[in-house]
Amino acid sequence: MGVNIAILLFCGGFWGLSFTLSRMVMAGGGHPLAVTFWHSAAMAALIWAALALLGRAPRIDRAFLRFVPVLGVLGGAAPSFLLFLAAQNVGAGILSVCMATVPLMQIGLSALLKIEPFRARRLFGLVLALSAVWIIADPDRGAAPALWVAVATLGAFSYACEDSFIALRRPPGLSSPQILAGMTLFAALYTAPALLFVDPAPLSFAAPGRPELAFALTVPGSLLAYGLFVHLIGRAGPVFASQVAYVVTIAGVLAGGAILGEEWPPSFWLGLGLIVAGLALGLPRPRAFRASEAPGG
Repeated sequence: MGVNIAILLFCGGFWGLSFTLSRMVMAGGGHPLAVTFWHSAAMAALIWAALALLGRAPRIDRAFLRFVPVLGVLGGAAPSFLLFLAAQNVGAGILSVCMATVPLMQIGLSALLKIEPFRARRLFGLVLALSAVWIIADPDRGAAPALWVAVATLGAFSYACEDSFIALRRPPGLSSPQILAGMTLFAALYTAPALLFVDPAPLSFAAPGRPELAFALTVPGSLLAYGLFVHLIGRAGPVFASQVAYVVTIAGVLAGGAILGEEWPPSFWLGLGLIVAGLALGLPRPRAFRASEAPGG
């Protein structure tokens, strides 16, 4: 159990920190489309190289080509661009609260698409989460401009759509690292044409500073956190692993305050409380974990 908790804390802590890193990257003045391309391309290069060395590169067949191009939009190009765009205009704490709606939106989509049965408790959790976003973006008393809160939340919705698409259309025999390899590759392909119209070099590694360091940490850190999270699902089951959403939210707020010196009005703390309450209602409860859900069960 101690190892599982350590993995949970690392994954959630890094993903929470990633919102601060995104803010630091965008402080370098790069265009969100260019940053999205290089982020996707760097991740794709690393994971394809690793899979090739392990002899586990995905087979490029019809099933693969019908599946991963959609993920390149839903889980790659679209949410990454929206996140980097929002990171230019709102704080890391705001981003972490908006992204905390991903599992709750996914629960709502799962019920709508009949992937999972409808549960009123989870629906109420989703309502609380969306209410939190509305409070944070309130034009009169909100903690951030409504437009950029909406952009970040749209990115969260794209991630939720990705999860639902994977649940519905995942080809048999395609592992999670192979899915990530295909998704990042197509995300890079989709955003590559943008380099003809925006500055193709958003960062200056000839004279590296905080933005370049943040970018250098984001790529391998994201891959490591993803790999460990997939491993955690195998070790402890999906119910335990889903609790990472709490860690991501809290870590994102703390990192924004500690590293960037962010401060928030009372409306932000009210929204954060509603998000945590929504997660408590919406996420699977640990006591609901059954032996049949255990690895190999």
